[in-house]
Amino acid sequence: MMDTARQVLVVDLENGVETGRELKPLNAVNPIERAVEIKNLQIEVLLCGAISRLLESSLLASGIGVVPLLCGDVESILHAFTSNNLQDSGFRMPGCPGRRMRGRGRGGGFYRRRGRRGR
Repeated sequence: MMDTARQVLVVDLENGVETGRELKPLNAVNPIERAVEIKNLQIEVLLCGAISRLLESSLLASGIGVVPLLCGDVESILHAFTSNNLQDSGFRMPGCPGRRMRGRGRGGGFYRRRGRRGR
């Protein structure tokens, strides 16, 4: 659950190619404070499993795209994301077909940092 995760994998991408990654701690417990914490990491898109609607809404309001309800191994999800095939893949959590990418970007999990799109 993204609301209680203790760390997040931050992946930097340029033109769809990974240029770096690191695990970052998450300390905020309150969903609104957690959204601020994630925004301060300069995140553009959050790919995650379960997430509360309050945290998702807070992230969207701060300009961060959210792809919720994903499952699978990180490398496969990252590959699908960088190939722009994440929505076409079988990475949806069972029983959760309705919520799709919201906000900006293509797309926790892991993130893509703002300004690294290479567009």
